[in-house]
Amino acid sequence: MITETLFYLFLLIIAYTYIGYPVLLLILSRLFPSDVKKVSFVDSLSIIISAHNEGKVIYRRLQNLYSQDYPRAQVEVILISDGSVDNTVSEVKRFIADCPEYQVKLVEFEVNQGKPAALNKAVSVASGNVLLFTDSRQEFEADVFAELVSNFSDPGVGCVSGELFFRQSAKSKIKKQMGLYWYYEKVIRKMESKLSSVVGVTGAIYALRKELYESIPENTLTDDLLIPLKVSLQGYRVVFDGDAVAYDAVSDDEKQEWRRKIRTLTGNWQLLLDHRYLFNPFRNKILLQLVSHKVLRLLVPFCMIGVFACSLMLVNDGYLSFLVLQIIFYLSMILVYFLPKLKRSKSLNFAYFFVLLNVAVLVSLLKILFSDNALDWGNAHKEKKDG
Repeated sequence: MITETLFYLFLLIIAYTYIGYPVLLLILSRLFPSDVKKVSFVDSLSIIISAHNEGKVIYRRLQNLYSQDYPRAQVEVILISDGSVDNTVSEVKRFIADCPEYQVKLVEFEVNQGKPAALNKAVSVASGNVLLFTDSRQEFEADVFAELVSNFSDPGVGCVSGELFFRQSAKSKIKKQMGLYWYYEKVIRKMESKLSSVVGVTGAIYALRKELYESIPENTLTDDLLIPLKVSLQGYRVVFDGDAVAYDAVSDDEKQEWRRKIRTLTGNWQLLLDHRYLFNPFRNKILLQLVSHKVLRLLVPFCMIGVFACSLMLVNDGYLSFLVLQIIFYLSMILVYFLPKLKRSKSLNFAYFFVLLNVAVLVSLLKILFSDNALDWGNAHKEKKDG
């Protein structure tokens, strides 16, 4: 009876995490919607970029930022060159020389100190009332500044995330998986925002009130999760604005995307271990979202293992069919790994990506438990991506 109870408990956790929670959000967000009182207005804005060896794209990025439909006198860019050894610094200086009317503050770190240190430094020299965090690769639509800042007309909003779209190249091997996964993530974030607050933000495009920023530890891996959670703890909402749009490209390299995913998941484990105060229900008003959206996903692979183990133990009690189905499923995934052409099947492709994500959870846990350099941000600077 205990084994059978565990079997269904494991199944329930898996089902709730990926199906039940979105359904619950849909119901609650419709019954108890909390709309943002968004009114167009202008406020001083500090754009913060931490760049490491981004010489090929940084000039174009600065051009894009200063092409916004927003009063230029209200905008400054603070760019931290985090130990860059390419032409990042010279390209920024070239832009400053070409466009002296723009406010660009360049801060050079001689050695790579990591993104958290760069963000903390940038905020310390920022003069804007609103901080906008972004990266070097993306491209903003012309109204991003105006759309993001307008959310702060609502006194209850402390942080706002924009929407990231992926431009998919014909040669990308992972565009379908990323597209479906990212669509699923955005649906959840939109419903969380409509109900109260999103758990994490899109690291490439989010803004917050400067007075709400709290310095983050220099070993932080998921700054785009920790920073908004700290805003929530101060009693403010973290919302999602689909009208503020940025574009990025899907990686053509599956191995690089795998490393990024491992890094993000390692950061989620780190959050659980180093910031346990986030699980205080008296302090964290969005604890349900945090547990349902982030924590339970880290438990799903263990539940999958548990379902398989329970099926083995219950094979003589009418659970043989469950065991056979799981064996067929996992053998199919192994086959897809060795025969990538099978990914042309949408169902197999989706199932393979789901299994791969859960394998990544296990690998990330092993990394944070046993790897001495698991928290070395500098070695993976360019591999960080929203997740």
